[in-house]
Amino acid sequence: MLNCPSERPTRRRKTIAAEGEKPKVEGLHAVSAPTGAAGVDLEEEGEVLGFRATAWISFQFCWLWFVANYTSNMALGYTNVASVTILSSMSGPLTLILAPWFGADSFTLVKLVAVAVSFGGVVCVGLSDSSSGTGTNPFLGDLLALLGAVFYAFYITFMKRKVGHESRINMRLFFGLVGVFNAVLLLPLLALASFAGLETFEMPAAGQWKYLLINAFFGTFLSDYLWLLSMLMTGPVVVTLGLSLTTPVAMIGDSILHHMTYSALYITGAVLIILGFLGVNLEFPTIDAAIARRWNQFRGRPAAEPSSQ
Repeated sequence: MLNCPSERPTRRRKTIAAEGEKPKVEGLHAVSAPTGAAGVDLEEEGEVLGFRATAWISFQFCWLWFVANYTSNMALGYTNVASVTILSSMSGPLTLILAPWFGADSFTLVKLVAVAVSFGGVVCVGLSDSSSGTGTNPFLGDLLALLGAVFYAFYITFMKRKVGHESRINMRLFFGLVGVFNAVLLLPLLALASFAGLETFEMPAAGQWKYLLINAFFGTFLSDYLWLLSMLMTGPVVVTLGLSLTTPVAMIGDSILHHMTYSALYITGAVLIILGFLGVNLEFPTIDAAIARRWNQFRGRPAAEPSSQ
């Protein structure tokens, strides 16, 4: 699924009939051209993915997306919230490793420091939660939370690597196909899990439907739509750190609406998360260029300037 940028498959260009006409991609392996982001080799802006290419990407994405979300939510049933919060935040460091390795993002000193600061903030928030309990099976829960972080890093890297630019994909078609594949392919697994006693299959109560629909639209579709759009416009590392902002935003909301108070450790963690997100957008061209040269030498690729993202 993820092609290492050092392995360059043979790609074909479709003949452009008129000058200035944007070429369209017939298959998944679109025309590739370097963008100069520390060796990042992504598809060109404006080359639109066709139905078959979008369907194939949706098919591969739905499995990674499902496993990441399922394991993260299942972890809460076995271990405490603090452990899940901390281990899930490993998606930041993992994305910083995987995205540059597969040519989906650049590796810079700013991103390294920002990820470290944000991760430290999440650890502070997790440690400040002393009322979570220990859980029924902490080892299994921690393993599932870490597995969810790994699959998140894989699917965000996969999407950036395969799509590259937001103009190349029809978002509504993509998410529609993801929904179709999940419904067709995962419903049989749900029946099997119910039969095995892993997940009980039952219809929601009458009063639960409206909450399910609201959550499906705002909590799943709209949030994932904006997440994917912002990731394609910026990069995997920036968006991953942005997701951590749910913690300080929730803290501010609870303080205003419910007059909740938080410990100094929790507030410190929230501040670090905000600083990590803001800091990832800073630029140090000289240092980043030196890191990019070292990285490209390590990968055996020609030197390229790092991008600001």
